[in-house]
Amino acid sequence: MAVATIDVRFAGSADASALATIHAACFAKNWDADAIIQFLGVPGCLSLVASTTPDHQTQGFLIIRGASDEAELLTLAVDPAFRRHGLARALLDAATAVLRAAGAKQLFIEVDESNSAARGLYQSFGAVVVLSEADDHPDVEELHRRAAARDPRISLSTVYRTVRLFESEGILERHEFGDGRRARYEPAGHGHHDHLINVSTGEVIEFKNEQIERLQETVARELGFRLIGHRLELFGTPLKGGPLKGGKS
Repeated sequence: MAVATIDVRFAGSADASALATIHAACFAKNWDADAIIQFLGVPGCLSLVASTTPDHQTQGFLIIRGASDEAELLTLAVDPAFRRHGLARALLDAATAVLRAAGAKQLFIEVDESNSAARGLYQSFGAVVVLSEADDHPDVEELHRRAAARDPRISLSTVYRTVRLFESEGILERHEFGDGRRARYEPAGHGHHDHLINVSTGEVIEFKNEQIERLQETVARELGFRLIGHRLELFGTPLKGGPLKGGKS
């Protein structure tokens, strides 16, 4: 069986629509052409596309943003119809060559812990993988402690920069709970919920209560508004005997 030749080139603004189509086929929270085009041909961003067909039809792409000697992989997507052809590896091969030439020493990536294939691929390139595994609401210093336990080379300033990047890209949500503690973070896009903050310990418990949801809709209508969003934060101390089960910390 012949091995397909893979062509990798720099992406341009004319590729935005094709890249958006591939991204939509790969991710539930997909980027449209307008979101993608802001990274194409921009200083500090590396955007590559790959193809195995003679007409150079785009079948996969990646976008990386760099800062100093570090870089973050913002997205990597391969058309499902052309997976297992080596496109992702070819893109990463080309990208790491460009990054090394530019002086980058580390590549940071967020990938779901359950995606063992992607983790193995990324780690084979020496990337520092930031796992989306936290089920609590850590602050930046706690994130650094967990990251440094995996790789002592990761500095606190690196974590700050990465968190700011992920926040700006809508990957992480920042919460200021007004309890005198540092800002805390959680992955974005995992469904609406409210928060109960234990003021004794700082623990944050996620919950959803349908009665509260309906009441808020009713209050908005009574005041002449259509509710388009809300944020509810409760503060308290545990009752005697400890908190009830059922929330997510």
